Amino acid sequence: QLVMAFRDFLLKKFGSHGRAWRLGFDRKNHGALSHWEFTDALRLMGYPGDVNQLWKLLVADEPDQLVKLHHIDFHTAEQLSKLQNVIRKNYEKAEHAFLNDRGSGWVKDLTVTEFRATILKLVTLADLGPDRHLDADVLFAALDLNQGG
Repeated sequence: QLVMAFRDFLLKKFGSHGRAWRLGFDRKNHGALSHWEFTDALRLMGYPGDVNQLWKLLVADEPDQLVKLHHIDFHTAEQLSKLQNVIRKNYEKAEHAFLNDRGSGWVKDLTVTEFRATILKLVTLADLGPDRHLDADVLFAALDLNQGG
């Protein structure tokens, strides 16, 4: 119940769990948060719930006692990891995966439609198979930090 209310709070505040992770929690891009970092981030967000109880529920089975994106949204974490693996395997730099169709000019502000087309290209290139797809909508919501494309 508490974890679901927490996730709903993040969706209302940030629009997606991936965006909440990147803008609200993991601002230094370390990939994990200590108890202090997590509770401080929630305080800055104005989270009204029991922070210590939430912490215990999220990291109960974690030997390192760190909160990671997969504790908040497993599907988003899994999709970002798959995308990262595909890009690392097929491109020298991440930006190269998002070059325009002419092969020059990194496209920073992609529309949802352009992003879906790029993800489809990456899936075809990586040959992930039908059961190991990349969810373009989840990825777009996680990576579109300003919600403007």
